[in-house]
Amino acid sequence: MTRVRLTLACTDLFDRTGPLIAGDVDTGDLELEISSLLPIELMARYGEFDVCEVPLAALMGLHGREEWDYACIPVFPHRAFQHRNVIVRRGSGIRSPQDLAGKTIAVNGLYYSGTVWIRGILEEYYGLAPTDLRWVTAGKPGGLVRQTLADTMMSTPADIERVDEDVSDLLARGEADAWMGPTLPASYVAGHPDLERLFEDFRPVEERYADEVGYVPILHVVAIRRRVLREHPEVAGALTDIFARSRALGHERLVGYGIPACSLPWIVHDLEALPQMFGGDWFPHGLEENRPALETMFRYAWQQGVLDAGVGIDELFVPVA
Repeated sequence: MTRVRLTLACTDLFDRTGPLIAGDVDTGDLELEISSLLPIELMARYGEFDVCEVPLAALMGLHGREEWDYACIPVFPHRAFQHRNVIVRRGSGIRSPQDLAGKTIAVNGLYYSGTVWIRGILEEYYGLAPTDLRWVTAGKPGGLVRQTLADTMMSTPADIERVDEDVSDLLARGEADAWMGPTLPASYVAGHPDLERLFEDFRPVEERYADEVGYVPILHVVAIRRRVLREHPEVAGALTDIFARSRALGHERLVGYGIPACSLPWIVHDLEALPQMFGGDWFPHGLEENRPALETMFRYAWQQGVLDAGVGIDELFVPVA
C-alpha cells in the first residue's frame, strides 16, 4: 500500500483508542493526524475529518442524505448497557418499566444510540412501545446535523414535544416523570434528592440481558469518507487492523503486570468473568462477530423511524478483507 495521509478523530478511551491517540500503535503506511474529541463533539465535527468515530444511530439517521458521505468499518469503540440510565422521580409511582406507560419521558435526542437501544429493549422485553409514552426532547439540539436528525424524528409515530431548554431541568422540576438516554441526566449526577434509578440494582438486570443476547450494545462506530475509500480502498482493512492493535495494547495495559492499570478494586474479578460470560471477547470488532447486535439495533431503528425500513447492515458497512 502506498503511503496515505488521513485525519482521524475519536474519543480518548483508555483501553481502546488511548494507545492509538498516544502514538503507541504502528500505523504502517497510514500517516494519521489524530484529534481527540469529547463525545458531544463527534456529530458536530465529524465532517472535518477523513475518519471519525460517530454514534451509530445518528449515522443511520443520516444515511442517504447529501450531508453524509461516509461508510463504516466494523470497529466499535463504545458500547454500554442502557438499563442503568433510566432515571425516575421518587414518589411518581414508577416502580417497574410497565409503570412508565402514559408518562412523560425526557430525552436529549431520540436519534441517540443509547435512546434507540433502551426504547427497543423496553418494547421487546417489557411490552412498552414508544407510542405508549409521551416524549419531550431538546428543541434546539445545536448544529445543523443534530437539527436535521431532530426534525426527522418529529415525523415518527409518537407523542413528541420539543422544548428550548435542558430537558434534565424538566426532570428536576417534576415536569417530566423519567429520563432515558446514553448518559445520566445532569440533575441526577448532581445528586438531586428526588431522582433515582428505575433499575436500582442494575447490574444483575444487565447481566441477565447479556446472558440472553450475548453482547454489549453497540453505541459508536468508525466511519471513513467515501472519497478516501474510492481512492484507497485498502484503507478500510488497514484502519480496522490499527484499531484492533490499539485495543489489544490497551487491554494488555488494563490487565497490567500483576498490578492493574485501573484503580477499580474489583476489576480483576470482572476481567476474569467477562470472557466466560461472553464466550471470549466482550468488545469484538468485525462484522460477523457483531451481526447479532447490529441486526437488533437495525430492527429497533426501523421500528422507531430512525432508519428507513429495509436498509440493511451491508449498505452502511464497507467490505473489509
